Amino acid sequence: MQDLARDVIEQRLFRRLSVQLRVSYVVPRRRGEAFSGEGQTGDLSAGGMLLTLAPLPQTVMAELIEGDGEIEVVFALALGEPRIAAECRVVWVRMPGEGGPDVGLGLRFVDLEADVRDRIHAFVVEHAQ
Repeated sequence: MQDLARDVIEQRLFRRLSVQLRVSYVVPRRRGEAFSGEGQTGDLSAGGMLLTLAPLPQTVMAELIEGDGEIEVVFALALGEPRIAAECRVVWVRMPGEGGPDVGLGLRFVDLEADVRDRIHAFVVEHAQ
């Protein structure tokens, strides 16, 4: 319940931008090898992102939903800009058919460095106008 309250507060703290950026991701796994792939943002804020991706294997989805919900993402805000690597926690999941054919993962950035958070915030503010 505490996580839900924090997520609601963060939704109010950070302005969101509807933007499609290419994202590489890795799902660390407790059993088996890490699972990696590519997706894209549906929206972005200094607090996290909506990551849309093709349906994942059932075992990987189960670990995301029932486990720690950890996922690592790498993305760039624009061509030629330094890539951002971030550890994230899955805070909600949209399954295929619940608003589209893809999986949607609501991600919250974990321990993001202040300068990186500032870069994301500046990008969102600049492009939201």
